[in-house]
Amino acid sequence: MPADIIRASRSQNNIRLFEELQSCGLIDYSSGGYARWRWQYLENPLSSGEPAEWIYKVEGKNAGHLGAIPVRLKAGGRELNAGWAVDLATLPEYRKKGIGMALVEEASKNFDIFLAVGQTDMSFNMFKKAGWSFLGSLDYYLRVSDAGVLLNPFFAAFNFFNRPKPGRDMSVRRIDAFDENADILWKEIVAGYKAIVRRDSVYLNWRYCRQPDIEYVKFCAERGGMVRGYIILRCLKKGGLKPEGIIVDIIALPQERFVIETLLSAALEYFKKEGCALVRCHFSGAGFNSILRRCGFIARKPFLRFSISARRGVHVEENLEDWFLSAGDSDINR
Repeated sequence: MPADIIRASRSQNNIRLFEELQSCGLIDYSSGGYARWRWQYLENPLSSGEPAEWIYKVEGKNAGHLGAIPVRLKAGGRELNAGWAVDLATLPEYRKKGIGMALVEEASKNFDIFLAVGQTDMSFNMFKKAGWSFLGSLDYYLRVSDAGVLLNPFFAAFNFFNRPKPGRDMSVRRIDAFDENADILWKEIVAGYKAIVRRDSVYLNWRYCRQPDIEYVKFCAERGGMVRGYIILRCLKKGGLKPEGIIVDIIALPQERFVIETLLSAALEYFKKEGCALVRCHFSGAGFNSILRRCGFIARKPFLRFSISARRGVHVEENLEDWFLSAGDSDINR
C-alpha cells in the first residue's frame, strides 16, 4: 500500500492540520486545545514557524504521528541541536507495521540527539529496538504538607527536622518574567552541568510565561542584589480534592546548597498558603537529589524513563547522574 512520511510545514493551514490530527486521535490536546498545540509547535523559539511534526500517511490517510520539541542541549562538552520526542501515536488499525519506528528514524535526521522521557511500555520497547540508549528513570519525590496529616507527631517532627534552611544573606521575590538576569545566571552556571537543556531568558519565557493553558508561579533568589537562582511552581487542582504542589524546575548552581534551600523554602511556604496536601517533583542528578532528601522529600519509585539516540559521531554523557532533568523538560508537565 502506498505510504509516505510528510513533514508539516508553515505553509499549511495550521488550524486544519490540528483539527485533522485531533479528530482522528493521533494527538490529544483536549485540555489546552489549538492554543496549546500552536504554542508547542509554532511558537517555540527554535521552530522558526515550522512545526516539528511528522505524519505517516497510508493511501492519503493519516496513520501515524510524531512531534518534537526542539531545544539546545549542553552535552559532551558542547552545545547540540536536540529534540524531545513527543506525541508519538499510530492508529489501532495500523499498529505493528513499523510506522512508529519509521517516524522516529525520519525525525531523528533533524537532530544531533533525540531525547524521550516518560515513555509508555510500547514506545519504550520500540525505542529500545531502534537502538536507543536507556539511561534510567527520573527520581520522583513527595513531601507531605497536609495540615491534618501533620497533626501526626511523626510527620510533624519529620518535616520540622528536615526542612529547608534558607541562606541568611538571601532574599526571595516573585517574578512575572525572565529578564537579562536569567541570561547572566545561565552563563555562570552552565559550566557546572555536564548535560542540561539551555535555560536562558528566551527559553524560560517561552516555557513558563507564554504557555497558554498552565499558570506557573516563579520566584527568584537574590544575594547582594544579584540573582542566584529561580524556582518554577505549579498548583494542580483536581475537582474537589485538595490541590497538589509541583516543583517544576530549579535553575541554580547545584553546588550552591543554600540558594536551592532558600528557593525550596519559598516554594513550601507558597504551597502551604495554597492549601496543598502534598508537594511533588521529578529531578535527576546534578546533586539536587541529596538536597531534596535533606529537605524532607521522600523518594518514591521512579517511573519516568529517559532514553536517548545520538547521531553517529556525537558523544554525550551516558550516566543519568550527569544529566539535569526536571518536570519542565519535554512535555511531562501537561
